[in-house]
Amino acid sequence: MISNGMVDSDGIVDAKAAILAVAERLARIGLLSIEACSASASGWAGRGRGRVRVTHAADGAIDFEENGRFEAEDGRAALAFRNLLRWTVERDRIVLAHRRHGPAAGTRLVELRPQRIGPAEAGLVGIEPHRCGADRYQATLKLAGDGFDMVWRVTGPRKDERLIHRYRLA
Repeated sequence: MISNGMVDSDGIVDAKAAILAVAERLARIGLLSIEACSASASGWAGRGRGRVRVTHAADGAIDFEENGRFEAEDGRAALAFRNLLRWTVERDRIVLAHRRHGPAAGTRLVELRPQRIGPAEAGLVGIEPHRCGADRYQATLKLAGDGFDMVWRVTGPRKDERLIHRYRLA
């Protein structure tokens, strides 16, 4: 949730302030928790915890290397996870890409732009959903306490999931 005057009485979002608030936190994130809920047969539900190593790329982007463990609700063995993400802060948006296939083969996931998400709240919302096959990934970023939450809504022929990635300062 981005508040503290970033939405005026007419419901207009201060886009520059919203982008700067997120950018400032990106550089200091160190912890991650994940909550996955599924209303589909995929059964992708459970919780995870991990650490985030932040590095700054020469082009100004912020790279996250996430490492942790995910435990499925159904009792399956815990799984180790590793994600490589690149956050590129631009004047009016933040672009998120995954880099699991290497730095030169990044895949753009979402372009986040400031938008009102509640009566007095601003957040960053994915302008277009990311498509992976027949599945659609819609993202919303909300500032929260000492970090931010990235909420993904995943829908498709066999998917109906909500993934919450809670990033916090180290």
